[in-house]
Amino acid sequence: MRNNTKSPRIFVHRPPDQTYFYIRVHILKRVVMIELTVPWETNIPKDHAIKVNKYYELTNELTRNRFVVDLYAVQVGARGITAKSLYNLLKDLGLSRTNINSFLERTSKAALVGSFQIWLGRERNLDSGGERITRVS
Repeated sequence: MRNNTKSPRIFVHRPPDQTYFYIRVHILKRVVMIELTVPWETNIPKDHAIKVNKYYELTNELTRNRFVVDLYAVQVGARGITAKSLYNLLKDLGLSRTNINSFLERTSKAALVGSFQIWLGRERNLDSGGERITRVS
């Protein structure tokens, strides 16, 4: 996925028996799509498949239009387990192993904190300023 090209590549074409030439500018046509899902750990494989299928038609359409498409359906479990998909994304982005490990650790902690906050607020109604609501049977 890395591209070291800083500017578009320019190709000059001059047919051997012609007195004219034309310039074709090759612009990198690349789309990188990243979608994060935070499912329960046992649902990671299922949710990964759902996300890949969700973008199937779009990626095919882009490919038909000569785009290079990188789709990353990334999962971090609600209890902090990071899926291989996140590691692969970070590796493809060119992060060092040290930076990858640090990012995975911070992501894991963020998922745990977020899940805990959701759990703490499970009986609060956001519209009522945080007051407790009662369940209707």
